[in-house]
Amino acid sequence: MRYVLAEHELCYRMKLMLYLFLILFAVVEFAAAGFMFAKHRRQPDRSRLFIAIFFLLSALSAVCIFAEKITGHEYVGGTIMDMDYVILGFVVYFLLLLYPIEVLRPHWMTWRRSLKLLSPWAFLVLCLVAVDSFKPVGLYSASEILPNIGSTDVFLRVLLSLIFIPYGLWTCFMHYNWKESSAPRQQLRGIVGLSMIMTVTFSCTCIFDARWLEYVHIFLYLLLTYSILRLELVVRFRVPKSAVQEAGTEDAGGETEDAAPVQPVKSRAAEEDGKQAGVSSVASVIARLEVIIRETDVWQNPDMSVGELCNLVGTNANYLQKAIKEMGWQSYSDMINRKRIDYVCQELSTGEEKNIQDVFYRAGYRSRVTAWRNFTAITGVSPVEWVSEGKASGTDALS
Repeated sequence: MRYVLAEHELCYRMKLMLYLFLILFAVVEFAAAGFMFAKHRRQPDRSRLFIAIFFLLSALSAVCIFAEKITGHEYVGGTIMDMDYVILGFVVYFLLLLYPIEVLRPHWMTWRRSLKLLSPWAFLVLCLVAVDSFKPVGLYSASEILPNIGSTDVFLRVLLSLIFIPYGLWTCFMHYNWKESSAPRQQLRGIVGLSMIMTVTFSCTCIFDARWLEYVHIFLYLLLTYSILRLELVVRFRVPKSAVQEAGTEDAGGETEDAAPVQPVKSRAAEEDGKQAGVSSVASVIARLEVIIRETDVWQNPDMSVGELCNLVGTNANYLQKAIKEMGWQSYSDMINRKRIDYVCQELSTGEEKNIQDVFYRAGYRSRVTAWRNFTAITGVSPVEWVSEGKASGTDALS
């Protein structure tokens, strides 16, 4: 008898904890949606509108689930991997993917491209609807999935449950123009990866009916919300008006082919001496690096890496590091940051009124925190202090 009462007490506490989680989740999502709608109104940006709609729908969904559990109308038992859950899960997932896609490629996602992108998923959904209307297979536990995988109905449901994977990978590695992106690509990949894990927990919750997975799913949802809000509040830059107008002009021109990522231009010296990369001396690497580093597309590119610069210069990482130190810099990152800060100082010292964030953006930074920290570390003052003090000399010493 005591064991039964203890079990009931545990179930009651678990339900109460879930109710509190749902209330907290709904409040956070409503607040996040309101914040994003406000940001969208101040700085028109479709990515913020997309994520605001996602947060709003998530909050409404939490309210509905909470109402079902409180009123006792919660669906208990029955089949798993139902068609409506499979379709709804992907719709929510794709709505979330619109945020990183729009940040990476502003105004690229048009109705025509959306239809093309969703055509494989839509085809599978139509097939499932046709098959399910004739001979549906009821699945009541996870152990029944593999024995019935030969059934067209079950096979299509499994396929639709896994189709989020290629869409997520495509978003992580899609071609984009770094001159129009307003946030670090690595952080956007983290958001996509977190959304994929959330989709897995959602599917597992529907299949295994495990209550602890609901807590994990809600926790991941809150973590995703925090990551996006931090990206918007602390990291992400406001895209300069020139980039927005450029993207809007391309979008208004109709359907265009996807532009390849902007690549740094190889110098003639690097092309001529590329064959001698294995035996190149530090002096020859310095000569080629001096030519390469003059190209703004090299140090302004936020995706530039040591490996890519080695390919452009025609040497290996060891020789490149020696050449960088011979030229007076401590490391690759020190060289890139000093070139960028030198550019920022020159732009802010022209006497013209310029937006500091726009200048940092054009210099190649995609994180406000990183830009501010590097500027302060190199110049000894903040960007605002630099402008207010009117420092117009000594910028050459930064490089």
